[in-house]
Amino acid sequence: MLYKKSVFVFFVSFFCLILGLSSVVVFRDPEVIFHHSFRKMMSKNMRKADFGLINYENFDSVILGTDSLINASANEASQKIGGTFANLSIPEASFYERFVILNYLLKYKNIKHVILSFEFNHFDQEKNTKDKEAMDLYTGAWLSKWKIYLHKKNLKCVFFNKECDLMPVDINQPAEDYSFQEKRLGFGGFDNWLNNFKNNLFIQNTLKDLLGEAVQNRTSSEKIKRIFDTEIFPVLKNNSLTKFSIIIPPYSALYLVKNKSYFKDNLKAYRYLLERVKLLENVDIYWFFDDKFIFDIANYRDLIHFLPKYNSVQLDAIKNRIHLLTEKNYSKKENDLLKKLDQFDLNYYVYQIDPNWFE
Repeated sequence: MLYKKSVFVFFVSFFCLILGLSSVVVFRDPEVIFHHSFRKMMSKNMRKADFGLINYENFDSVILGTDSLINASANEASQKIGGTFANLSIPEASFYERFVILNYLLKYKNIKHVILSFEFNHFDQEKNTKDKEAMDLYTGAWLSKWKIYLHKKNLKCVFFNKECDLMPVDINQPAEDYSFQEKRLGFGGFDNWLNNFKNNLFIQNTLKDLLGEAVQNRTSSEKIKRIFDTEIFPVLKNNSLTKFSIIIPPYSALYLVKNKSYFKDNLKAYRYLLERVKLLENVDIYWFFDDKFIFDIANYRDLIHFLPKYNSVQLDAIKNRIHLLTEKNYSKKENDLLKKLDQFDLNYYVYQIDPNWFE
């Protein structure tokens, strides 16, 4: 009798302990999984932060890009385009990650407008993710939400308020990086890179990229079509009441010429995109490679990341429906760009870099 009572007391105590600990986790919830943040804080990891923003913040339109759109202002988008925008952009996100989040977003929220970025050098990324547990929040079972709190770092944050990798809740520019001096120093032109590379790792890596091998093509036509047909096109087609504005980010001419063969090969992705969406009235595609902006290296901190002011140009384009890419104008825009790239002198920059600097 005493044995049974002891076992009963043990299990009841254990249950109460688990219940108590779980209650603390749910109440504190620093990752904003179970409820709105009482402390107005959210994860710095945008793959996780987007889950809380979608579930507990009020907006009806989104910016969902990668690094090319993290500095775009959702407030500015709201003013120029209308609606209430949130910037959910994720640095270095794959197409798969963004469309997992987009599918979840469109399922649980009435969204009027989605601004997306389509980076041609991401077309080889099928079901790539840098954080499977974060993605499971959007696709997994209810228990997947608890997995976030099984890590020592998160438990320390919950119970001891230590190692909390959090930032204030923000739907305007939560992932912006222009405020970081190390990255901002890269803007200003090629001479600026040569003068400051010794003390700046980002500039060093840019110069190494210029000296290194060109990116080799790794995206077959069949793979591009499969990604569009399975991951992208169904979302655009099945959400006809949502406006989709697709931005093709203006990488620098320096990058395009350096990797010209790779870029030319991947232009077929945009041609295929145009073919697929031509009958969808809710989709617009914006092309900025015909702007003089891409030929001025001072506008870039490296080969692809441009000044935030150009995000404002992109929002103006969406507002005024200019810089549109269509089946009718695509061939001319492509040919004009390739001609200009043929006249761009890559060697002028490469020959000023001494490989010995990095040894």
